[in-house]
Amino acid sequence: MTNRLSRTACYAGAAAISIVIGGVIAPTSASAVTTLPALSDGQGNPVCFEDPRIVALGDVGTNYAGAAGCVSVRTVGSTLRLELVTLMPDWTYTNKGGGGTNSRIQLQFTNSVTKARVDFRYEFGKTKVG
Repeated sequence: MTNRLSRTACYAGAAAISIVIGGVIAPTSASAVTTLPALSDGQGNPVCFEDPRIVALGDVGTNYAGAAGCVSVRTVGSTLRLELVTLMPDWTYTNKGGGGTNSRIQLQFTNSVTKARVDFRYEFGKTKVG
């Protein structure tokens, strides 16, 4: 049996949890991106949709970036804004384009140990990971 909460209850609960684990994330400016360690499912996989820090952001589009972590994007009019990146251990990312000046967010994630790479691109109506 699946127990589902209302969206309002989820946001309220996530905000309360967020305060306990390090404070509420404030919205970022167009030039600043918040980067945090990703939560893990205990098997080395990132947790995006149940992460209370991401839920507390409200109306953002969030996607997995493969094994690297999670990317949250906010739509403001006809502009996409990179809002939050959560990273698993040993992963870094480089912003390859977008994030306020056009309608595309393009990131490249790199694992410093294995040298694995994940390319991430988010556009209106299209997301590509891999």
